[in-house]
Amino acid sequence: MKLKVQKQLDVVDKQLHQLVQRLSRHSEEDLNRKPSDTEWSVMQVMVHLQLAEFYTMEYMKKKLSNGNVPKKNSLKGKILTSMYGLAFSFPMKINAPDIINGENLPIKSSFWDVTKQWKQQRAELRTFLLGLSDAQLKGEIYKHPIFGRSDAHGLLKFYLLHTKRHEKQINRLLSYYKC
Repeated sequence: MKLKVQKQLDVVDKQLHQLVQRLSRHSEEDLNRKPSDTEWSVMQVMVHLQLAEFYTMEYMKKKLSNGNVPKKNSLKGKILTSMYGLAFSFPMKINAPDIINGENLPIKSSFWDVTKQWKQQRAELRTFLLGLSDAQLKGEIYKHPIFGRSDAHGLLKFYLLHTKRHEKQINRLLSYYKC
């Protein structure tokens, strides 16, 4: 299980690296520009993604404190995890939890500060996950607000698809500004 998790971590880290490389060519002004009062800026999307991962990590730390071994991922959890791809392929808007929603996202952020924090979190996530036992990795360590509980595989699949979905939003924002 650890090898599978390590490979998934490599994929999500590569995805983050490519996103950062791409966005680093744009000015902070462009990245912080909102197309309207009801839409997020590119930086708000980045902060949303970074915070979603931060709060997930906090949840897992609490859940696994004192070496707890959560119950093994259920068949229901595996089925719901397999539906992530389908759910993220639909163009419908999914409201984020309030703590990482538009009203709670900063109006302006530093691209490099957010990037640094996100990369530090990813390094911590890697250390954390690879330090878990196979039983913990196979347990329900992650809880999605809509799809429910899943294991480390489901968590990393969510990270990949969540970022991919928001990359479409970022592409739209950048093309809108012809950046």
